Amino acid sequence: MTRPGPKVLIGVVPENTIASLANVEQNINIVAMQPERIVVVEWAIAYSNATPLWEQRLTSVGVNATAVLHLLPDIAVSRAAVPAALLFSTVLDQTFDAIWLLDANIALKQFQFQEFLWRWRCLSSRFPPLVAQPLLLQHDMDFWSVDWHFWQRSRLDQNNVNASCVHATTTNFVTMQATLIDASFFMWFTDRFIPEMATWDDAHFSDWGLSAILCRAARVYFAPRIPCALLHLPIQNAVQTTAPRHDGFYYSSLRFLRIVRQRWPDWYEDPMDYAYAHSK
Repeated sequence: MTRPGPKVLIGVVPENTIASLANVEQNINIVAMQPERIVVVEWAIAYSNATPLWEQRLTSVGVNATAVLHLLPDIAVSRAAVPAALLFSTVLDQTFDAIWLLDANIALKQFQFQEFLWRWRCLSSRFPPLVAQPLLLQHDMDFWSVDWHFWQRSRLDQNNVNASCVHATTTNFVTMQATLIDASFFMWFTDRFIPEMATWDDAHFSDWGLSAILCRAARVYFAPRIPCALLHLPIQNAVQTTAPRHDGFYYSSLRFLRIVRQRWPDWYEDPMDYAYAHSK
């Protein structure tokens, strides 16, 4: 009997739009085609203000794709600022190897999913990285360090190693757009950080706060393992978000980052400083 692959929970918070829902449906069907010897996947989908037809359609897709769906309607917390990580930790348990926090606008249609899992599992001879992320195919103007195009044009060392020869690199910073996280570390992280964050003023909230402490927290959690890695495979956005970023978003995000830095100064990695250093 073939041994099954790692068990992964994919967590998504779709927007209440047809385009976002259609992309989530497509991703469910794509992942359902993966054989169990490669990966065993369950989905956790958190949403609010969805119509009954919306939920019925999503459930139907899961049944047709024989996918296990954990539906979290009416996002059990009244504060919109509570990070999705808090929601998904209620589904995750010790039977999972990892959780993949996937933005609802990320498309898996052309993504090398099996290669992504292979690199994650084989990057180290003993244990996979605690946190891993593919590179973003679209230019991410905020964080060049996770930009596929940036790495393709970079001179990686003094010997001008071709970027196509590099399968992965270690990093001190990831974004929260397609982040694969070890399940045990994720539960430790959420128990330690998220409840306190959830009590803060939601006007300050941004995923940047989680990103800023995730990798150094991983180093503290279990030093022998690679804390964070970028896996050099491109992943792309299929849906333009209905809420474009504006000055208010950046202002609130930076205020939240300052709170995080004051609370956990030893574990803080300034995302803007890190992105700037890697854009040179």
